Amino acid sequence: MCLIASTNFVSAEAYWSRTAEVRDGTPLPVAVEHALGFVKICAENGVELAVTLPISGNPNRIRWTSSGADIASVQADFRKMQQVPAFQEHWMKGLEMYENPTDDWWISPQ
Repeated sequence: MCLIASTNFVSAEAYWSRTAEVRDGTPLPVAVEHALGFVKICAENGVELAVTLPISGNPNRIRWTSSGADIASVQADFRKMQQVPAFQEHWMKGLEMYENPTDDWWISPQ
């Protein structure tokens, strides 16, 4: 029973998120606008990405999320984006705005 459940989970839809804090001195609207720039660049390259903001807890956080058929497809999308010059330039600028990133991986039970 446990082995069967594990097999189902491996093939279930995968969800990735990265939550980062906005660095002191960076205005939140500027950080949000920059975060949305990742969404635009990803969309132009066929990768779906979403940005969310907290409604409780530390308000100076931003979260990016993506999902795919499985973990491998989400990771392939990220590798694809790492090859896009506009994404890399945006990423480097983001290093000045965000800190303490935390990644989470989830799967949907089926």
